[in-house]
Amino acid sequence: MTIQIDRQQINDNSNDNGTSADKKGLIEPAELWQFSITSYQQIELQNELLGWQNSYDGNVNLALFCLYCDDLSIQISDQEMELLHQSISQFSRQFTQSIRINREAFKQQKAVLDKYDLLREHLIQAELLLEQQEQNTLCNLMNRDAAEYHSDVSEPDNWARYQALLLHSAPSVNSVHSSDTKGESSTR
Repeated sequence: MTIQIDRQQINDNSNDNGTSADKKGLIEPAELWQFSITSYQQIELQNELLGWQNSYDGNVNLALFCLYCDDLSIQISDQEMELLHQSISQFSRQFTQSIRINREAFKQQKAVLDKYDLLREHLIQAELLLEQQEQNTLCNLMNRDAAEYHSDVSEPDNWARYQALLLHSAPSVNSVHSSDTKGESSTR
């Protein structure tokens, strides 16, 4: 499935002076975060990204990073894509997904938690901080390995190539993760 991003809405909400990637050749975490917030508000995109997360162990932040690089006409090399996927997946499993799993467990037990709403809000804030760190890590890795990507590529197709990587590395359709622990993502 191809995602149709409302590029006009994203461009209207982005910095009118151009991105830092245009000016310095670097990808700025704050600009990626803003792009992600705006993009993730599109329900169709949100559902597709969560589908890839739930079915193929995809990382929503890496998917958004790929879409952002596509938007900037920056192509990520296959080697760099694999490195980004491995690095961010490891971090996410260790930290971000742990918070998400706890949030779901708390939701199941909310009847016995007097301050469930407050706990949930704090867990969401912790998850968002970890998601921001994931995006910072992606930017830092790409900026460190700037030679591994090419600017001004007419159709970089990073998102499609990330999907292909996920399809290739997926263990099997039978080992799809339950949407009970992964399906509800924090609000960006």
